[in-house]
Parts: sequence; structure tokens; C-alpha cells
Amino acid sequence: MTCSKIDFTGNYCVTGSTDRTAILWDIGTGKLMEQFRGHEDEIYDAQFNMVGTKIVTASADKTARVYNVNTGACIGILMGHTEDVNKALFNP
Repeated sequence: MTCSKIDFTGNYCVTGSTDRTAILWDIGTGKLMEQFRGHEDEIYDAQFNMVGTKIVTASADKTARVYNVNTGACIGILMGHTEDVNKALFNP
């Protein structure tokens, strides 16, 4: 695991990993809720948006990706960097 963040409710946690996935966990039960895939290299950072409906990930594959928490779908791929993307953040 390379990163972990808890959502604003304190009920969910997203973790990023060297296995190229981010996972959404239910903190109360420890249950895996969703696995976000698509990166071609390790994930360095993951963040929830303010209302917990989206997750953004930053990766060594030189991209950031935005995922819908409810569906697990990738809704955006941010490309253009020539080096790793190390951090990701939503601006309120």
C-alpha cells in the first residue's frame, strides 16, 4: 500500500497500491467495496472529493484518473505529464 485516505464521513477509506489498483473499503466492516483499475503503474496517491462521490488517483504511469465511487467507472484520464504524478487533490 502506498497511500490511504478516509472520506469526510469517516465510513470509507481508499487505498492505493503498487499493484496498480485503488480499493474502496468500508471501515466499519472491513469489506472491500470497489476496486478501481486502469493504471499501468503503481498508484502514489488517492483522494476523495468533498462529498465522497469521486476518487482521484495519481500514478507512476504519468496520469491521474478520476473514478465514480458508486459505479467504479473511470470518468476521466488526465494525461500530459512526462514524469510520474505523485499527488492528487480535489479543490472544494
